[in-house]
Amino acid sequence: MFLHSRFIYYSALCNSKLEIPTMNLVEKFRCQEYLGEKYKTGLYHPEEAWEIYGNHNCFLSEDGKLLIIGQTFDEYQMQFCYHSSHNGIWTLASNGKISKFADRLHDMVEGWHFENDNAWGEMDNISRWKSTHHYLQHHHIHYNWDIQTLIGCIQRWTELGLNRLTSITAEKNHLSISLENSNSGDVKKRTVFIGMDTDSNKYRVSFLENDQKVSSGKAYETQDLTQYIEKIHGWITS
Repeated sequence: MFLHSRFIYYSALCNSKLEIPTMNLVEKFRCQEYLGEKYKTGLYHPEEAWEIYGNHNCFLSEDGKLLIIGQTFDEYQMQFCYHSSHNGIWTLASNGKISKFADRLHDMVEGWHFENDNAWGEMDNISRWKSTHHYLQHHHIHYNWDIQTLIGCIQRWTELGLNRLTSITAEKNHLSISLENSNSGDVKKRTVFIGMDTDSNKYRVSFLENDQKVSSGKAYETQDLTQYIEKIHGWITS
């Protein structure tokens, strides 16, 4: 049905509205997936300042060869787009460089959030682990982050089924895994930070209980996180 409607787009060249038949956009940019109902209101990334516009807010590049559908609000200052001459999702950097980002919009935004700005808070633990894994994989592939060990840790944790009880968040070089217990009527939050020391190429593991660091004897460094996964999980859930 949406192929028969018309959308309003904004020209970056003259800052005026351009009314373009949807079918013309599909023919030129092969963007029928984006113009569907699923992307009507847009999306945002759960951990990054990345946004996909609602499909009524996309616009054409200055030369008309790109259909801009989103952007990042970080140091990379990229725009997400469709390319008139190539399939897939592309990025336009602030220096003008155009790079392939994903084969399909669906693949790119797996784990992103729709509409609800409290989606991360309402997400179950397994979905948080899946979203965090997707986030780190993207940055390893596209930004060459040296985080294979962290990705392997998440994969192993998931394989063992340990992601059902615990929550996770991530930044560039560390994971934060936590659980809130209310045994005996007392709420007890235990958190493990797994961070990478780029100088020694080792991962430092530290433990907090109710936001207070546990004795330093519990902290350790390793180059192989996988052997400590069950030990970490056991401490969090005890």
